[in-house]
Amino acid sequence: MMSKQGSRWIQSGVFITTFTCFSQPSVFTRVSQYQDWINSHITTDQPGFVRFTSSGTDGDLSVSCSIVPPITTNVTTTVSTAPTATTVTVVCGSAPLNTLRVGGSSSLATGGLWPWMASLHHGGKHVCGGTLITEQFVLSSADCFSSSTNASEWTVFLGRLNQNGPNPNEVSLRVSNITLSNLTGNNVAVLELASKPTLSDFIQPICVDLGTETFSTGTQCWIVGWSSGQGGVQQTLQEVQTTVVDCGSSASPENICTGLVTLQQGDVGGPLMCKQGLAWFQPAVLTVVNSTSSSSSRRNNTSGFMVFNRLVRYNSFLRKAVDRLPSPAFDNSSSVPSSTVSPTTGDVGGPLMCKRGLAWFQPAVLTVVNSPSSSSSRRNSTSGFMVFNRLVRYNSFLRKAVESLPSPAFDNSSSVSRELLKVFPPPSDHIPSHHQVGIS
Repeated sequence: MMSKQGSRWIQSGVFITTFTCFSQPSVFTRVSQYQDWINSHITTDQPGFVRFTSSGTDGDLSVSCSIVPPITTNVTTTVSTAPTATTVTVVCGSAPLNTLRVGGSSSLATGGLWPWMASLHHGGKHVCGGTLITEQFVLSSADCFSSSTNASEWTVFLGRLNQNGPNPNEVSLRVSNITLSNLTGNNVAVLELASKPTLSDFIQPICVDLGTETFSTGTQCWIVGWSSGQGGVQQTLQEVQTTVVDCGSSASPENICTGLVTLQQGDVGGPLMCKQGLAWFQPAVLTVVNSTSSSSSRRNNTSGFMVFNRLVRYNSFLRKAVDRLPSPAFDNSSSVPSSTVSPTTGDVGGPLMCKRGLAWFQPAVLTVVNSPSSSSSRRNSTSGFMVFNRLVRYNSFLRKAVESLPSPAFDNSSSVSRELLKVFPPPSDHIPSHHQVGIS
């Protein structure tokens, strides 16, 4: 909110929101209340501040709205106080500098493509890879710690790209604790960091798949790591694309299979990664083939594919070892009731509705079940949920038939809502074209 005083323009407020008392004005917060905080963050070329003065009364103090607390009148505009610290919601699987690419040949990564990659060092040398799964925990393979589980002997590097070159975005962190799973056969390790890194475009946690995601045959995935003797002079992080394939006789809820990939010791502990919607998920940890019974990734020589143990196998261990796993960058969960619904004739054409932020969105239209192949909503009798065709399926038709769709009640393009987008995901037309949505 700006006003002109003499020859100068003054910004006196920052927009917060417009409540549903439509006859009432929007709500702003006064900039003067944040003067000390602003100056503490801008140390050079600081902005100028002027004292607010008024010979009349504040008109906004007479506004009342039944859905918001009453505005107090004991506010002085000449005293500046720092704002209360707010907690920013941490999400997983977000890689702002990564664009989904195609092609299966091995190549060298660039900074920020895989911001959760960790380099585990012992004795001053890279031993294994790992992934940041929360702000303070790193996931790797238990095989990496056969020589030592003493946390004080290990260092974790985040934001690292080169093992023998410049890394302007990296941080090194001490390890306070190492916990190994204790299952028969394959095991994983969780490293607790002594301090939390500052998250950035180059340091972000990946989402751990504990059985919530489906990686169907043909899904494109990636493997990255610092293979021994690879990556050129600077030993740069290497990446290779692969595809989920049918596991054949190795099929199991605890397995995921991909095309053949050559893994070396420096790759151990790194991730198999697949993108689901807007978020990257890790379904498995890499382990070099030692034997078919003790490794979490092994080569099927007769069928020509790799078999990985899925992290869902370590579900109980990971939930105990890690305080809380963050939600995906885009939460695909629905806010509708969990009971199974059965639309009847009178419901046809009605909406499935979900609230995002301050606005309601319609992802699907209801249709009575006629047949599984012809209806846009059908009941899955086996799993007990409804399947709806999403309106994104009719994107081209709707954009041609309707001149212009209105913006949400709270415009997500506003600069003040960028932090809120970490809590409230974007509307459905920002989502890749998955044409169905299910509710229980």
